[in-house]
Amino acid sequence: MTINNKETEKSIKRDRKKNKSNRQGNTPFKKEEVERRNNLKLNRIQEEIITGHMLGDGCIVKPFRNSVFKLRRSYNDFEYLDWTYNNFKNLSTNGIIISDNYNKIYKKMHKACAFQTMALNCLNKYREKWYPNGIKIVPRDLKLTPLILAIWVADDGCIKKYSNSSLIEFATQSFIYEDVIFLKKMLENFVGEEFNIYKLNEKICVIKKDQYMISGSSKACNKVLEIIKPYLINIKMERKIPKDIKYKNSFRDRMFNLLNYIKNNKDYTIDDLLKNTNYKIKDSIHKRIRIFVREGLLSIDKKYDHNKKTYILTEKGLKSLQDDSFYKQFYTQRKRV
Repeated sequence: MTINNKETEKSIKRDRKKNKSNRQGNTPFKKEEVERRNNLKLNRIQEEIITGHMLGDGCIVKPFRNSVFKLRRSYNDFEYLDWTYNNFKNLSTNGIIISDNYNKIYKKMHKACAFQTMALNCLNKYREKWYPNGIKIVPRDLKLTPLILAIWVADDGCIKKYSNSSLIEFATQSFIYEDVIFLKKMLENFVGEEFNIYKLNEKICVIKKDQYMISGSSKACNKVLEIIKPYLINIKMERKIPKDIKYKNSFRDRMFNLLNYIKNNKDYTIDDLLKNTNYKIKDSIHKRIRIFVREGLLSIDKKYDHNKKTYILTEKGLKSLQDDSFYKQFYTQRKRV
C-alpha cells in the first residue's frame, strides 16, 4: 500500500474541519452525548493495543476528570499509526494530525503524525494503573499476548542481524530497574527463551543516569519473530522483520564447537578451527583462545613450535562444556547487571 502524501493530508484536513465545525462555539455537550461517552468501553483488541503502546510510545494523560490516550510516530510510520487510529475511531474526534517538529535530541526538523482519543471515563483506570504516582510504571498484573508483544516490538523493539547471529533488544530506558526485571521475567515466561538486562553507558543516557535495556540472543529473537511476524504484517510494520536472518550458529554454539573440537583433536591449525567451529575471522579465534587460556579452560601444549600451537582442554574446560551458565558470562561485552 502506497501513500499519496498530498491526497492523504487533504483528506485529513477535511476531516479536521468537519469535526471542528461540529464543535464550534465551545457549547457544552448535550446530556445524551455526555452519557454516551461515559458508557463507552474498550473492547479486548483495544485493550491489547493500548497495553502494547504503553510499553512503547503511548501515553495516557488526565487533563481534567477523564483521561486521554495519545500516540505519536514519525511520518514514515503513518500506515502503522493509521492502523491504530482505525481501531480507535469510535473513541476519537480529531483524526490524525500531521506536523513538522524540532527534535531537541537530534537537533533537526522531522515530520510526525499523531492522534489522541476523546477524554473518556473508561480510560481513567488505565491512567491509574500505569501512572499511580504520576510517573509511568509497569503494572504487575500485565500479561503478554502475541498482539501486545508485536506492538511493543514495533514501538520500542530492535532486531539486529549479524553475519553469524542475530539480536533482539527492547528499549526500556524509561522504566526503573525493578520494572525492567519484571518485563524480562515476563518475556522469558511467554517466549520460553532467556533474555538479559544490560546497563547503558552513562555517556549516551539522555533521560536519566541509570537506564537499562533488555536483549535476547538468536534463539530468543527467532522465537519472538515466529510469534509476532503475522501481526507485524497486519499492523503495517513489516520493516521490523529483517531479511534472511540467521538463527543457527549462535555465539554459544560457536564457543561449544571450539572447545569440543579442541577436546577431540590433538593436531590442528587455526585454519582447521575456522572450518570446524563456524568462526569467520582468524582474529576472533585468537581472541577467544587467549580468553580461554587466561580463564584456565585451555592450556598450551609445551611441545609446539611457533608455526603450529596446540592447546589442551583442562578439567575446568571439560566441565564448562556441559555447564550452560558458563556461556552466559561471555555472551556480550556490554555491562551486564
